[in-house]
Amino acid sequence: MLTTTQPVQPRSPDCRPVTVAGDRQGVWPIAVFFRAAAVAGRCRLNAQEAYSFPYQATENKTIFPCPLCHAEKHRVIYDLSAVTKEHAVPGRVVCCNACGMWFKIPTRAVAIHNAYTEVYGGDESVERYMLGEPTRKFFRKVISGIRPPSDDGAPRLLDIGSGLGTFVEEAGRAGFSAQGLDLCEPLVRKARARGLNVECKPAEQLDTREQFDVVTMMDVIEHVPEPMRLLAAARKVLKPGGELVVYTPNHRAAVVVLAKFLRALGAGFAVREIFGGNHVCFFDDRTLPTALQNSGFSDRQIRVFSYDPTRPGQPVSPANLVAVAAVEQLGRPFGRMFRMLAYARHKAIGSSFANSK
Repeated sequence: MLTTTQPVQPRSPDCRPVTVAGDRQGVWPIAVFFRAAAVAGRCRLNAQEAYSFPYQATENKTIFPCPLCHAEKHRVIYDLSAVTKEHAVPGRVVCCNACGMWFKIPTRAVAIHNAYTEVYGGDESVERYMLGEPTRKFFRKVISGIRPPSDDGAPRLLDIGSGLGTFVEEAGRAGFSAQGLDLCEPLVRKARARGLNVECKPAEQLDTREQFDVVTMMDVIEHVPEPMRLLAAARKVLKPGGELVVYTPNHRAAVVVLAKFLRALGAGFAVREIFGGNHVCFFDDRTLPTALQNSGFSDRQIRVFSYDPTRPGQPVSPANLVAVAAVEQLGRPFGRMFRMLAYARHKAIGSSFANSK
């Protein structure tokens, strides 16, 4: 498999362009949900710059394998190549014919890199999102569910995509020996200025002799075009029996079903907010467990729960809060809520899974 950062014009032979329907934006109170979700994704610069999009080039065609099962056949669901919103990754959203994984084929190979510039480091909305009390409260809840493999001393925790270091800070307060990684140098500098142990480098450059009890990925895996590669890097630095924590959207949620329905009616704004931003892998409550298991993890617990639209730190009207809560409640009896939190264990030595590819 060839990995490159050179611009290409991807076109798989079985992909047909799909015309984006007209937009009726502005008439749906639920729009705030999709905008809030997009802000949450835009504000977090994680490990994605270390990964260019994988493709196999032959004499007559370019093939984009599925990031989950590596199959080559897929069908186009939405053509969002013309999306021009800030920090977006334009491209075609496709579904793998073999495993059902949804992912995005960028219009150009450099599109992912271009979506993450140093402007993040000076963006006030980034600090409101990363350092705000809603984020801290949620992180404390996540940390309370972590089960380190042993009680010997302070368990070591690595947060991949740590941003300003809020999760590292909260984990330290909870008794962990915590450190973080991020690729946004301005954010790393700010985190270090606050006295936090945060480095600016990709997870693949970690010394595998350095072992952690816990590795966390909060709002990261959906930004990475090769998530299996990232999971393999995490597994290499995780002790056998150690815990991996992954937080990402659930794309089988009721709000996603609603977005697809609105798109069919001609209101395309919701689909563009969910699929047209800087996410390139769209996991759900079926594909995420598969990714974890195929990477050598056993899922200890996978929780789905409602998305909190106040978490990005932007003002939300009471009417919009009610609308978001109503849609999320519709999905609750079926486990179709928009957020997933997975706690998984590193399988012990002797597992049938390979360490990495």
